[in-house]
Order: sequence, then structure tokens, then C-alpha cells
Amino acid sequence: MRKHTLKIGLIAVTLLATSIVSAGVDFKTNLTSYNFQTESANVLGGYKGNFTYGGTDYGESKNAALNLTTLGAGLTRHTGNADATPNATYAFYKQPNSVVIANAARGLNDFNDRQVVKAVVGTPTVKSTLPTNAIYDYTGKVFNHIAGTEGDLVYQVKKVGSTVTGSGSVSGISGARPTVGAFTLGGTLDQVTFDNNLKATGNATLTLVDSSGTTVFQDTKYDIGIFGPGAAEIGGGIYTKQGSTVANDLQLQRLIGGYAFGGAKTTP
Repeated sequence: MRKHTLKIGLIAVTLLATSIVSAGVDFKTNLTSYNFQTESANVLGGYKGNFTYGGTDYGESKNAALNLTTLGAGLTRHTGNADATPNATYAFYKQPNSVVIANAARGLNDFNDRQVVKAVVGTPTVKSTLPTNAIYDYTGKVFNHIAGTEGDLVYQVKKVGSTVTGSGSVSGISGARPTVGAFTLGGTLDQVTFDNNLKATGNATLTLVDSSGTTVFQDTKYDIGIFGPGAAEIGGGIYTKQGSTVANDLQLQRLIGGYAFGGAKTTP
């Protein structure tokens, strides 16, 4: 009986660990067929709302796959239809080799729903194709579901031998909070070491400034991937660590929500 109990306990621990790992950005590779209804089970909080693009409805309750390569270049947003979760918005940051997907609905305050970045779909860079020693600089955008609040992304990736590291910063993010008013947000994406698939998770140090003062968020994480030939692009998201026990007003995701980002290489 004790052996069975131990086995069940180990399974429970494994499942818990799996759920924690999946709390970040969902990385996928098929740019030509993305079904939001199917993929909803794989992203934190699921997709909210439906939207129409090219005469077809996509979203939480529509069994239809979107060819992401047909989206407009750069940052675009699509307002949700009235036939599903109200006040929903889908935001996409499309580059030649990747698409960052963000989604949220106003009025939903659940922790999972406030993780705005849902997925990054793209063609991964193959690590073995990169030179032994290289430095790549990137610039791009940081965004959520609200138009006009975007900030700037600066990031650098270094490859020395078989080790690939990266770090960067975000700045100029803006917004407004009820009763408090306008705020600005910026900070650092601290150094990470990429795995063999050129994905990584690291810490972010972000500071919010508003009329009530300055807040340095705690337990903030970011996920990032490298995409395209020659490490052409990066994409990922910023969010609060699942299960954080710090005060709600010190959690990015609970106070103002998460963010998505994407960028392109500026160096050869």
C-alpha cells in the first residue's frame, strides 16, 4: 500500500511541475495553421473571444485554423465579436519568421486571464547553424491588448562557443489605472542562457511610476525564443511567476497585466 501511495504522490508532483512550466509562453512552429479553439487548452487562461479576419471567424468557440502568415506585418489588433466573451481583443506581432499572439478581455480579473501573451508561433533558429562566436542586436515593440500603450524593446544575444546568452530592456510602456491615472513602465530583461532549442526563461526587473509613487514588481519572469535563419527575430512575453505569494500590488500581472514582445535583428 505504501508503494502505491508513493507512486501516486510522485505522479502528483510531476503533474504540478508540468503545470508550473506551462504557465509561461506557449511556443509552436506551424505558422500556416493555428486553431485558437484547439490551442486554448495550451495557453494560460485560454483564448477569450472570437474575431473575424478575411471573412472567417476565429477564436475560443470557432473550430477554424488561421494561416498566420496572411496577417499584416508588424503589430495589428482585432476586436472581438459579440458572439463570445465580450470586450475581447487579439493582438499580433508578425515578422517574416514568427508571430507573437496576445489576447485579453476587459473586465476579466482572474490571474490567468491577465497573462496577455499567449503564444509565439515561428520557425526556430537552428543553433548549429550559428557561428561559434557572434553578437546579435535587436529592436522591437512591447505591447498588450490596448492600442497606444506600446513601448520599445532592445535586446542583445551573444554566442560564445556552444553557449548562447541574452539580455535587454523595455521602455516607454504607458497606460492608465482606475483611480490612479496614467503610468509608465520600463526596466530590464535580465540575462538568460538559451537551451539547445534557443528558448529561455529569465527574470525581469520592471518599475512602474504613477501618481502614487514608484513600484518595483517582484516575481516577474519572461520567456523568449529566437526565430528564423541567422537568428533573425526574437519573440516572447513578460508575466508574473505562477504561484507568487508577494502582495498583489507588487505583481505585474495582477496590477496591470502581462505584456508580449517581438523584435528583429539590426546587426548582420
